[in-house]
Amino acid sequence: MISKSICRSTGFKIKITEYILPAILIGVVFTAVLATNGLWPFGKQTIDYYDMAQQAEMNYYHNFDEIHGEKSLIFDWYTNLGRGIPGLSEPSLFDLLLIFFPRRYIPECMSVMMLVKIMFAAVFMGMFIRYINDELPYIFRLILASGYGLCGFVLMNYTLPQWIDMAALVPLVLMYSQKALKTGRFLGLSVTIFLIMILDFYFTIQMLMFVFLIGGMYSIMLVSDKESKERIHEPCFLRFLFGILAGLGLSAFSWLPDLVFTLTSARFGNGTEGGMFATYIATLASITPAYRSRWFSLLGLSAPAALAGVGISCRIRKKDIRPVIFAIACILFFVLQLFLESIHLILHFGSYVNYPLRNSFMIYCIVCGIAAFLHEKRDVRKVPDGRSKAGYVLCLIICVILTGVFKKWYMNNVGLSEHSVVILTMCIMLFGAAAHFLLISVNRGKYIGYCIFVWLVEMMIFGIIMIGKPMYDSDYGNDPEQEGEYIRIANQLTEAFGDELATGEDAATMRIKNPDTSLNSNYGVVMKRETLSGWTSFATSDQISGATRLGYSSQFTRILDSGGNIFSDTLLHISDVVSYEDLDGTLYEKVDTADIEIDHMTGERKKYHLYRNRFMLPFAIPIADRSALETDDPLSVINSYAKAMGEKAPIFSIISTEPTVENSLNHEKIRYEISVKGNKTLYFKGRTIDTDYYNTRISVNDKVIPVPSIHENDNDLFPAHFNNNTLELGSFCNEDVVIIIDRDISEAGFDYDFYLYEIDRDILSSLCDRMSYDLKVSRGKRSLDIELENMPSGYEGILIPVPYTNGWTAKTNGTVVDINGANGLFTYVPVTKGNVHLSYFPPYMKIGIITAVLFLGIIIAVSISDRRRKTGTSGMDTVLGYAYAFATAAVIAVIYIIPIVYAVFSLVRV
Repeated sequence: MISKSICRSTGFKIKITEYILPAILIGVVFTAVLATNGLWPFGKQTIDYYDMAQQAEMNYYHNFDEIHGEKSLIFDWYTNLGRGIPGLSEPSLFDLLLIFFPRRYIPECMSVMMLVKIMFAAVFMGMFIRYINDELPYIFRLILASGYGLCGFVLMNYTLPQWIDMAALVPLVLMYSQKALKTGRFLGLSVTIFLIMILDFYFTIQMLMFVFLIGGMYSIMLVSDKESKERIHEPCFLRFLFGILAGLGLSAFSWLPDLVFTLTSARFGNGTEGGMFATYIATLASITPAYRSRWFSLLGLSAPAALAGVGISCRIRKKDIRPVIFAIACILFFVLQLFLESIHLILHFGSYVNYPLRNSFMIYCIVCGIAAFLHEKRDVRKVPDGRSKAGYVLCLIICVILTGVFKKWYMNNVGLSEHSVVILTMCIMLFGAAAHFLLISVNRGKYIGYCIFVWLVEMMIFGIIMIGKPMYDSDYGNDPEQEGEYIRIANQLTEAFGDELATGEDAATMRIKNPDTSLNSNYGVVMKRETLSGWTSFATSDQISGATRLGYSSQFTRILDSGGNIFSDTLLHISDVVSYEDLDGTLYEKVDTADIEIDHMTGERKKYHLYRNRFMLPFAIPIADRSALETDDPLSVINSYAKAMGEKAPIFSIISTEPTVENSLNHEKIRYEISVKGNKTLYFKGRTIDTDYYNTRISVNDKVIPVPSIHENDNDLFPAHFNNNTLELGSFCNEDVVIIIDRDISEAGFDYDFYLYEIDRDILSSLCDRMSYDLKVSRGKRSLDIELENMPSGYEGILIPVPYTNGWTAKTNGTVVDINGANGLFTYVPVTKGNVHLSYFPPYMKIGIITAVLFLGIIIAVSISDRRRKTGTSGMDTVLGYAYAFATAAVIAVIYIIPIVYAVFSLVRV
């Protein structure tokens, strides 16, 4: 008894050690890469760039606040004036690590977060490989499992760290998929699908599509082979498919509202007018692959590819062809998208902007699985321990030298083209694969242990190239908004201006604005202040349209702080403005100035100013005529707000002065001579939404108007990258003004429409005074309470500057009332006195919760039933097996065969 217990304990410890060693190895390699590249904690530079800096880190700020009880997971007040973000915060168990870091050091902690994630990925990959074939030599289980932590998918996409959370769990899904097919035990499959689905439904569907295809190929190629050693006795198709369905059902509370939210956003609102079939036909015409960087998805595959190659060659020699066909078919499912764009698009459901081969985590998993699946146990020759140790030490020294030589060469060749880097890495991959193949094959694997040193050199080189902001000429990370310095600036501004920011009973709803856009678009999340701008999620088309009609800039699916006018700022309850520019003192009162470090690497500093808006309307604006807001005319939208408040005089007027035009070889000068009557602020509005032509210079009384944009402090050309809608030209009182618009007609897009307009400050001031009344506003995590006191008479409701979306409900004095949106940025509530309570709950989440509870009950019932009888196959499994094979063939035809045939005929016609 004691001896059996000791054996079990020893076996358990050995198994645990086998799983932990890959995590330790990849952890050491990643730490060495950080040290070699001088990244935090070995240097001041952090690993964040591209979408990690401008978007993904904001999810960590949001989740940090949620973990500490300050925010709701499904709603964010600091983005786009307050909006729901179901699913997009992507909650993960890894987020619990945020407990151990101060909030302001989230950019630095990204290195630690990634380290932990890739270590877990290595552990789970080790479990998957061992399940497939526990007779695979441990040296290769170690290499394959560790390599997953820094495979091509991770190196390409770590800038979206939530994707790495998902990829870490994929090996478990594959392992439990195999277990469900073999034994009918589906619970592990359901739980892992549940965990991965709440992280990202898009990637989960992609993964499940490949799981479906691989299972189908298994049923077609191997199950029908009565003599194959790999044949499953009777695949449990029913339990396998139920396990997948149960996982989807359990997670319905997360992915259902997330799916609806995403499909109604601006990013997915266009391009499908012809229907699914028309979209499919149009996709077939895409043949030539885009994005040269797609080849980076193969990084780290040399070892598993070499081992798979050895297994395939052995099976061919033994004339065991079916497993070879199965292996090649599975690999082709993934690699064909590298060569044919239509397949690539279909597998990504039509779009993969900037991130090719988003499913490349499956490439590594499947090649590793195939390598383990095809491996046959062999008698490996041993080498005397003394010689082995000496050889290993020598090889380790050589690895260090080669890494150092490469790092020095790479630093001396900064700015390589992406094409050159792709060729370089692919050559290293081919050399590594050949080296692994020889070490495995020669002399019955006598030198197989040396494979780890080939792998180490590869991983270090690939890590040096890919971890941190690229030092080669990459399409990634080159745009000015794709870095995280604004986070550090926002933290400093919060400390510098903390005591000066707006105060009062409704301070929680006082908004802040950064018109020079030097703080990017997500600074509000960092500063814990409500902003118009934001990119923690996709704004809806209505929100973007409403903002641009008021004059604010937009870029892609972002709403930006630049643009607008003093009246629109007042409408949106923007009380504070932070900027390095000297703003118009007539409109904004300077409150404070702070000296801020704007580059933590060079120590460069800049003066930032805090301003207070001189014109303020109440947060709940009294509305006398709701119908006035229902205008589709962009030229009257501003006046419609004033009219809705009962103002009869126009606050907005288009300047109708006829200009004189002078044309030269490359320039067109448009000159306006305007006589300003009264107190007016002039604006230039170009109909240039989401453009950056940089072709127009505007001057007023010989003073050039600045056009600040992110990382373009001194720019004076319009339209700019983050400043492309409206420019303030100045405030004037009973004086003559000369405006010259100089357009470079040799540049693209010079002939856009524009107009000049003025805002009457006297009318605005009178309106603000007349609208003023006492009210109390308090804000919950996803709710808003307004207590109306002494609201002026003669009004029919209130307009609240919170964008209305499905999911908002309202009670006035305890009674549920219907509410609706206005111009994409406001919510109208038909109440004139008493208390208003608004709350947000994501649409379809209730249906998702009911679905999840229902499936949980079914899973419990089936599990209890399984305990009472032996789990096995049934006649239904046989029927499902044939249906499964037929469905697999149909899917293969739609995704692969038809696009290939179409491409061949297209190329032949050419």
